[in-house]
Amino acid sequence: MTRCDAFWKKIATIREDKEAMSEFCEKSPRMIRDIADHSGYCERHLDNSKGGALVPLDEKSARPLRKLERQNPALHDKALELVRELEKPTANEVKTIVAKVVDAPEFKSKIYDVWSFSERDPRYGQEGYKWGLIAGQIVENLLYYYTEPYDCVLDPMAGGGTTVDVCEVHERTCLAFDINPIRDDIHRHDITKGPPPCNEAALAIIEPPYFNMKQDAYKDLTEYLTFIRYAVRNTAERVKDGGYIALITMDQVVKGDRPYPLIGEAYIILKENNLTFEHLISLPLTTQQYNPQQVMKAKKNKSLLGINRQMWVMRK
Repeated sequence: MTRCDAFWKKIATIREDKEAMSEFCEKSPRMIRDIADHSGYCERHLDNSKGGALVPLDEKSARPLRKLERQNPALHDKALELVRELEKPTANEVKTIVAKVVDAPEFKSKIYDVWSFSERDPRYGQEGYKWGLIAGQIVENLLYYYTEPYDCVLDPMAGGGTTVDVCEVHERTCLAFDINPIRDDIHRHDITKGPPPCNEAALAIIEPPYFNMKQDAYKDLTEYLTFIRYAVRNTAERVKDGGYIALITMDQVVKGDRPYPLIGEAYIILKENNLTFEHLISLPLTTQQYNPQQVMKAKKNKSLLGINRQMWVMRK
């Protein structure tokens, strides 16, 4: 019996009990969304799926295909054709097929404390997200070093959903929140208003929006640092003892002034929350983010262009 069948069977037993139905929907909103998404997918692409009937793929196995359909319909059709050739495709087989179709590189852990990637893995994150996407390979390495399979990972500022997608591929549970969620698997929550409603996580990943990208949201850098303080404090409350917090930041240049040392300020904020230093990992940006005019101006003015992004990893 698939999860789709189990869902409809459960609904059938409590359909007439309004109180039980309300409680079930309140406790299982994500499962209901997943099953609804799966049912719709099966109706479009797989036979014998209406009403929760048995389908060739269960809900979990179909997730990579459902995601690929949203991101790249052409590649999805190619992957689905390969999946249909299998008699009883497993979740791992489907995941492997999708990875090959999108030409996903095989994961290889970084062994030094400089994690540099020439381009993002296209499997991870909502393409076109306006505030930019963290490279999924960064999250992959964090999961490798600081979590175990099926651990809970918290992302309080999930943005384009990169952490969600990486956790799905690498069999971790992701609890993702954002003040303006753009996906159904990211829940609405303002991290400055309090800890997110979730259980204790083994790892929390904090990648705040850079100040020079959202200057209109803050009066000045001091106000921005207050935002970071709230974010770290409220996130730390949801990390279990012995768990880890990874905070990604970089020094900022505002209106042509000297760089503001946000990397150092971030460490001070982390220490204020009684967190123990574990690693400082360099995540250098590529030089391609600067156009030729900016490079020429920097040469003329003898100024340095910033690509020095850093990640503090602390233990609670």
